[in-house]
Amino acid sequence: MIPSSLVTRIVIVALLLLTAITSILSYVLVSEDFAEEQANFDAGIELIIERFVPIATRATYQLDVQLAEQVVESILSAEYVIAAKITDDLGQALATHIRYLEIAPNPVLAAVLEPHEQTLRLPLVRVKIRSRQGGLSSMGPWK
Repeated sequence: MIPSSLVTRIVIVALLLLTAITSILSYVLVSEDFAEEQANFDAGIELIIERFVPIATRATYQLDVQLAEQVVESILSAEYVIAAKITDDLGQALATHIRYLEIAPNPVLAAVLEPHEQTLRLPLVRVKIRSRQGGLSSMGPWK
């Protein structure tokens, strides 16, 4: 039987209050860490894709479908990129590839975190001629 003295009630209330405060602070810190990691991950993916811009520009300038397909396949080698497409200056697709990821996130994290899908569209421009050659776009649920 729990003694019903005033001291016992104060200790129980203090412990519950302490547990609630530490839980809230932990949630805030973890969500800030996730947001920071997500921003770093997005920057890394953008850097990877920007490295393919010169070769994708050459593929669109030469209308080389094989080269465009190789570039798209190389871009898709990044773990969370799910689609890539190279188009010419008229918007015609030279190469397109989409893959579907089957990721089963932790149900608690899935409820707390927002889905994060981002599409990058980069114009492909030849520097010497200064004319638009086409576009490179990729999409991913980068979490």
